[in-house]
This record gives sequence, structure tokens and C-alpha cells, in this order.
Amino acid sequence: MQLDTALHLIQVQGTLEQVGEFLKARQLEHSAGSWRDMIDRRLKPMIESGKLKPNDVLELLRETEENGNQHVLLYDILPGKNTNALFATDLRKKLQSLKDFPDVDDPQIIDMPETPTIVEVREERYNGENTIVAKIVEKRVAQRRASAEVRGTQYVVTYDQSPYRAVNVVRYFERGFAEVRIFSHQEAVSYSGQADGLLKKLAPLASPFVWRPYYLNNLKNAFWDATQRETIKARFGLRHSQHRNADGSKLSAAVVNSQMSMFDDPSLLQGIDGFNSARNDVDCDRASITVKPLNGSNFRPVNVVLHGDTNGSPNEFSIGSRLTRDEYEHVLSTILEFNEKR
Repeated sequence: MQLDTALHLIQVQGTLEQVGEFLKARQLEHSAGSWRDMIDRRLKPMIESGKLKPNDVLELLRETEENGNQHVLLYDILPGKNTNALFATDLRKKLQSLKDFPDVDDPQIIDMPETPTIVEVREERYNGENTIVAKIVEKRVAQRRASAEVRGTQYVVTYDQSPYRAVNVVRYFERGFAEVRIFSHQEAVSYSGQADGLLKKLAPLASPFVWRPYYLNNLKNAFWDATQRETIKARFGLRHSQHRNADGSKLSAAVVNSQMSMFDDPSLLQGIDGFNSARNDVDCDRASITVKPLNGSNFRPVNVVLHGDTNGSPNEFSIGSRLTRDEYEHVLSTILEFNEKR
């Protein structure tokens, strides 16, 4: 295993909080005021002493590069289709027969490949269910305007180019569910198009043609269902909500104080409830929410955006911060739980 490269990528892709939580969970010294301290005083000595094994470092890399700062698109399987072709076969043998796929026991640690590269495919259990995870690493280039000048009859604009590493994750669930996590771009893009491209890249492993978008409309509308509001308030905060009727008329509202929820402002709720109840064709198109931690957990509240037709895809949500794996799984399971209640 390329330990030096792994440690470099952990620093590039992760946060000190992620690494600290990882070490703390293993009852190891975890405090560090800087990345230099974390690498030189914590991680390297632990590796040299054997307190951290190569597999531990690989798990830490997964923790830091796979969770958060992503747009996540959800899919379920088409009626009459199943995942047998993926889960009823020996994954190790299947990967050995596929070109451009790594062996199941040989994840690749690559910084910025010239072309998008499948670096890992692995089996995992999630809430008692079999899943298969595929990870694709790509090099992206961000452009920033540096200068502009007139040269004769020409107006010349110069851009600085800055390459950066992006890690995308696709996870297939045996029950017929899939998620595509796309590392957030530094410019506006269509994430649904990106997700389609990733599913097609993995076509030799799993057919991309058996999936349909899993919409999050039930969850967005549940915030405005009076019969569910008390239950919703216990698990979510609500910072912004945009509503649209069939004529295209819109109403948008938000709280300015980051410590408040829209549920704390009765007059604001009354206004939106009035818009929603005036017609039976009104839907919540977009919502900015906070997923609250469960009682007794050490998770942080996580800000999430639920997208819609006018700002992305109805099967899409995004997370702007880096998370631990457990925090991400809590966000995903909470979103699915309440989307499936209606």
C-alpha cells in the first residue's frame, strides 16, 4: 500500500475533525492543532508502531474522501427488474473478468488520474443488507478569471487553471436501490447528467438501464403536512422552502438567523400554509434543511439542500460540509425514513 500517498490524500480530501473522530473511535490519541501535527505526531508514529495497520489507513482514507461535500442522487429499480446479476455472482471472479476494474482486494490509491478511473469495488453491509460500492476518481480543472485587457481590436481574458481531485461513489443495494455521490463541482453543472455518466461507466459491473430516479417529493411536502409537523420538527430544522403551483407561481421564504428554524416563526408558517392550501396543485420544489442528531449520539446537525425541478433533480440532495461516515449514513437513513412514510 502507498502509505505516503494515502496520508497526502487524507490531508487533501479530509478534515482534522474526521481524522480525530476516526482515531477517537479506536481509543487512540486524536488531538492535533494542525495537519502537520496530525500527520507527523499522530498518524506516522501510529503506523510505525503498528497501532494503525495498512487496512486502518485505507479505512481512514475512505472516511475522509467518501462522505460529504457532495451531490447525492438516489435511484430505485424498475418494476420487474432485480439485482440478481450483481449480487448472485462471485464479485471477485466477476471483477477479474472485467477490463479497467480493480480486483476486489486491490484498491488503487491514485491522486489525479488523467482520465476518470475506477479505483475500488468492494462489498459492504448496510443495516443488515448487502451492498456493493464502486469508487471513481477523476481530475478536474477549475478556471478563475485572472485578467482582461484590450489588444488592438480584441478583448482578451486570461484564466488561471487549478486542478483538483474529485472522488465519486456509487453504491448498489441488494433490495434494488442505488445512490450516486458526486463530489461537488466548483462551477454549475447538471449533476443528473454526471450521475448517468457514472452509472454507464460501471455498466460492465451493473446495468445502468434498470434504474429510475427515486424522488424526494414526499419528504419535501411532509414539512408542510400539519399532521406530521410535530414529528418532523423533532428530526429536522427548516431554513428555506420554495413552493410552486401548476401555473408556475412561486413563493419562497427563509429564516436569516442560522440558529433558527422556520418552524419557530408562526407568522411565516401561516403565510406558506395559506399558499399551499389555496390550491391542490402546490408542491415544495426546494428546501434547505438541517438533519438533527439522534438523542445520545455525538453527531453534529447537518445542513442539507433538497433539490427539485427548477434547481437540479427531484431525486437529488446536497451536503456542503465534510462528514464522518456515521454522520452521512444518519443523514441518508433519516431522509429515506421520512420520504417513505407517506
